[in-house]
Amino acid sequence: MAMTLALATGCGNSEEGPAEVTDTLATTDTVTMAPDTAGVDVAPVELPVDFPPDFPIPPASTVTSASSAPDAGGAYSELSIDSQADSAESYNWYRQALTDAGWQVSSEGQTDDTRTLHATQGESYVDLTVVPHPDRGAGWVKVDASIWTSGT
Repeated sequence: MAMTLALATGCGNSEEGPAEVTDTLATTDTVTMAPDTAGVDVAPVELPVDFPPDFPIPPASTVTSASSAPDAGGAYSELSIDSQADSAESYNWYRQALTDAGWQVSSEGQTDDTRTLHATQGESYVDLTVVPHPDRGAGWVKVDASIWTSGT
């Protein structure tokens, strides 16, 4: 009997209140937050001396990479630009600037917010792509251009 009494006393018959209960339900909702990188400074890059001088660069944009190299019968150049604009606004600016400079837009494409164009001027051509910037916040675009100029 002493054994039963010892067991009964040791099994939680204390005068303390009920144990504290913690809610352990986990939510299955996930929220992905894009980092706010709109204020990130990007170091501008100088255009190479042999870069096509008449290729339009939008005001208030930053050239992030540029190259130019002689090619058979001309020169091949590449350009990347960050601009604070939306895809449609930036695309329309380029379409107008190239047309004003004498380029003929021969094809255009659009998938979601990505816009492309191919334009020619004589034997020269430009392929341009405008996309929402993958590393910056909303309201930023990245423009990539490949330009082949004949006779340079």
